[in-house]
Amino acid sequence: MKFILNGQTNELSFVKAPAMSDIAFTIKLTKIVGEQEYVFDNLYDKYDFDVAKDFIGIDLDISPQEIAGGEYKLEIYDNIRTYGNYICLVEDYTFENSDSNDDLFTSTVKISNL
Repeated sequence: MKFILNGQTNELSFVKAPAMSDIAFTIKLTKIVGEQEYVFDNLYDKYDFDVAKDFIGIDLDISPQEIAGGEYKLEIYDNIRTYGNYICLVEDYTFENSDSNDDLFTSTVKISNL
C-alpha cells in the first residue's frame, strides 16, 4: 500500500522492473469509491535509472491541486506497458495534539483539514 499526503510533493518508490527504461512514466489515481480520477504524466526516475539501485523514485507533486482523501487504485505505466497496480491512501487531514492545560483535554487529538 502506498501513502500520499495531500497538498505536497510525495516521493513514491517502485521496484525496478527489467523492462523499465528511462522514459516518462504516468501515474493514474482512480478512487475506489466514487468517480474521481487523477492523471500525472511526464514523471521520471529521480535517480536517473542508476544501475546500483533496485528501485525507481518518483516525486509526485500534488501541491497545486487538492485530491479528495480516501482509497485509490494507483497505476504506474508508460506508453508501452503497465508496471503495477497498488492500493493507495490519500490523506487529506492532519492530527494536532492539544496544548490545553486542562486535564480533560490534555490527551486529546484534533483532526483538522476535513
